[in-house]
Amino acid sequence: HTTNLVPCILVDNDYPGTLTDGKLGDIAPTVLALMGLPQPADMTGVSLLQPGTTPPNA
Repeated sequence: HTTNLVPCILVDNDYPGTLTDGKLGDIAPTVLALMGLPQPADMTGVSLLQPGTTPPNA
């Protein structure tokens, strides 16, 4: 991992708004959420579709 910012743009009518504090580790949980799949317990990121949530194992 680096401290370099990685832009990610997701556009969908069901998820309006802007999020500026996501991290690279949040991409996989977000993709899983979009696919309707459960997030593994050992995955530390959170879905960017649910801002303000914390991972279940935090």
